[in-house]
Amino acid sequence: MEFITECKILELLEKDYRKYKSTLLDLDESFYEKFKNNNDEMWNTFMFGVCSDKDILTNCIKNLIKNGCDKQKVNKYFYHYLKMKYKMDNGLWSWNEIEEFDIPLEAIKKSSTKYTFI
Repeated sequence: MEFITECKILELLEKDYRKYKSTLLDLDESFYEKFKNNNDEMWNTFMFGVCSDKDILTNCIKNLIKNGCDKQKVNKYFYHYLKMKYKMDNGLWSWNEIEEFDIPLEAIKKSSTKYTFI
């Protein structure tokens, strides 16, 4: 059931994503080289753009719920992007994320991992 709900969310966002992608590539052709073989990165850029503006995020969530998506699933879907955006804005990363995402040391302001030496 969760897979079906996520597919519906992606399907409903697809039209806006295509518009976003087209506009972005029209504005600056250098984005074409950066995103030509990396659709996931382009999708994440789109989602971070949605999450960056409170009004757009609110309207997007309302639209998804109005079109039949489960409110909890929609909130859970956007929570992951909002959490990642918060971490990026505040430079708050665990050591596992630092290694997994290959985050440069300059972007790390504080580690969320606490170690205790005995």
